Amino acid sequence: MDQLRIVKVASSGLIPVPVMFFGAALLEELGWKGYGVDSLRGRRTFFVATLIYAVLWVSWHIPLFFINNYYHNTLIRTNPLFALNFIVSVFPAAFIINWLWYKNSGSIVTAIFFHTVANFQGILQMGQIAKCIETIVLIVIAMIIVSLNKKMFFEKFPAQIGYFGQKTP
Repeated sequence: MDQLRIVKVASSGLIPVPVMFFGAALLEELGWKGYGVDSLRGRRTFFVATLIYAVLWVSWHIPLFFINNYYHNTLIRTNPLFALNFIVSVFPAAFIINWLWYKNSGSIVTAIFFHTVANFQGILQMGQIAKCIETIVLIVIAMIIVSLNKKMFFEKFPAQIGYFGQKTP
């Protein structure tokens, strides 16, 4: 019976969980990587653009904390620190996903794949303490990515949307 619990926690009951996990990643990344992040980085460094994106990504999920039986709502009712961990985990995830997206010449498919894999973690029934440890691991990975890609994260890009490091004419 525990295997079915994730369906109730991760779904409104109207949409099957796998469809919801993939659909959310697809729609969010089409918007965020299709236009949002690219336009954010047009006037600022990639680091600042990624921080803004992370804040927007967290804000986008805040209403889910108030919908009964959603994963986010379950977190806040179980232990507010687990909800805080979710919020904190979005920041390193934002750096990782944006780095993958940029390094793959703006491939939205890469972003959708990463986001879908992250969403499907819910099926693993990982405990919240393990998720806190995972957040620490994500932070370390994100810090390594940023430190190895300082030029990409801290130098200004041309304002041209769709520019991914190619030589400009």
